[in-house]
Amino acid sequence: MLPKLDALIHRGLRARLELESLVTGQLGVTLNFYPGTSIRLTGLSKDYPEVPTIPSSFEQLTRRLENLPLETLVAQTTQTMRSVEALATAPEVREAMTKADVILPVLRLSRTSGARWRCLVGEA
Repeated sequence: MLPKLDALIHRGLRARLELESLVTGQLGVTLNFYPGTSIRLTGLSKDYPEVPTIPSSFEQLTRRLENLPLETLVAQTTQTMRSVEALATAPEVREAMTKADVILPVLRLSRTSGARWRCLVGEA
């Protein structure tokens, strides 16, 4: 390996595959410094200098998605939606909404007429 390249690699020089165009899917290799990252070399060719690589943003995202407990998340979401549906269609909620239709105009009238708020127990 070239001595200057070796020094740059030890300072954190890494290659990374990046998406250049969303339309064409063209990829490009970018070089940048990422100090503290491990040096991973394949050693496949002694004829050409090798720069260590780090995972691309897409590769990192893919790894995160692979580790998501999708079955658990889907089951929890399904259970939550069933609970919301049961709550929304419960007879008690329908009854409360019916009573709210009756009591809200009374409360608006009390507020606009300057009267004090009163609890109307057993009415409406």
